Amino acid sequence: MEKMKELWEQVKALIDENRIDCVVKLCESLNIDMYDNIVNKLIMELKSTLNVQHRNTIAIVLGDLKCNSAIKPLIELIKNPQNKRCIGSLIYSLQELDCGNVIKEIIPVLYKGNYEARNMLYVLLEIKIKEISEQDKRICIDLLKKGKGELEEILEDVDSALDILHENL
Repeated sequence: MEKMKELWEQVKALIDENRIDCVVKLCESLNIDMYDNIVNKLIMELKSTLNVQHRNTIAIVLGDLKCNSAIKPLIELIKNPQNKRCIGSLIYSLQELDCGNVIKEIIPVLYKGNYEARNMLYVLLEIKIKEISEQDKRICIDLLKKGKGELEEILEDVDSALDILHENL
């Protein structure tokens, strides 16, 4: 038990230093029980930390470890409105995971997210397109059409405001 505590402290120190490759190598060197224990602690920390840098580092580590048990917490974090400005790394971390069946849950990021998040999701979509079922592709298409319609309405309002301003110069 003491060895596990020391190991976890070592992992946390590496996370503090943003040493992703070192954390991954350390985890890959562990026996299965210790590996599972550390991965579970990483997922708990991912879900609970308020430190964005730590969360991003942990997410990338879990992605590099191909830890599919991190998919659900990552999706929850991506969908959480409190995180909307800092989800690019969370989306990036999904690239190595078997997440084709959940991309539909985060597709609105393509029309609601910031530049980095939209970019990361577009790349993820390209990478995972063959893993997405036909039904989920249709859901994504419908969501994107809805989002596009919302954006077009906003642009119409902007055009109207521009017209009013130009007419009254």
